[in-house]
Amino acid sequence: VDSTRPILEINPDHPMVARLAEETDSARRQDWANLIFDQALLSEGGKLDDPGVFVRRMNELIVTLAQGGKPGKRTAKKKTAKKKAAKKAENKGAEPESGGSAAQAGED
Repeated sequence: VDSTRPILEINPDHPMVARLAEETDSARRQDWANLIFDQALLSEGGKLDDPGVFVRRMNELIVTLAQGGKPGKRTAKKKTAKKKAAKKAENKGAEPESGGSAAQAGED
């Protein structure tokens, strides 16, 4: 047994660990677990396999918090925004209730 092998100790009372435990979305839960692990690795002087992914996860967390949301709620906001955009596009294609556009009215 290698005695220099690192040990990851987790504080179950830490807010990030509590947030991980509350997360219901599996992708978001994986992001939280990786973020906690990567921070522990960095704090011990280790190197990340993909620093860009770590930065993306941190940025998503920071932006979500800066916007006043709870981490993990960003996905719901994206879905809502997509629904609104789809509805807006739908409405653009619909004919006005007056029977046509102004351009069509002038063509008669």
